[in-house]
Amino acid sequence: MSTRIHLAISRKPARDDPSVIVTRLFTWVLFRTFEGIAEPYRAIVDTGAPTSLIPYKIWRHCPALTLKDTVIQGIADREECDLPVIEGVIKCTLSDGYTMLPELGICTHLASEGSDVPLLLGFDAMLE
Repeated sequence: MSTRIHLAISRKPARDDPSVIVTRLFTWVLFRTFEGIAEPYRAIVDTGAPTSLIPYKIWRHCPALTLKDTVIQGIADREECDLPVIEGVIKCTLSDGYTMLPELGICTHLASEGSDVPLLLGFDAMLE
């Protein structure tokens, strides 16, 4: 079975400075749900993040092993930027529309209800 998939690349000017080009990598993720495998979600591949971040609207439909509540921080070290999450394990697979990788159990940050976060895939268990 192949362990390679193609990633989509997006290059766009930054909102606050159009002279800066922001490059993002994307792939499709399919999560194991209580009913089977969900439809694919487009995810940002965050090669600088060790852990993935999954929005509540996605993971609430999935069997997840929840480990502990915690708070994560981004680049800005300000309290208003703190994000409450649950550390957990969830099952998913990656696809590029042609190839589907074997199912993985990944350690992830599960965003709290009401938080508005993107679907980010970190390198732990995903890219390694």
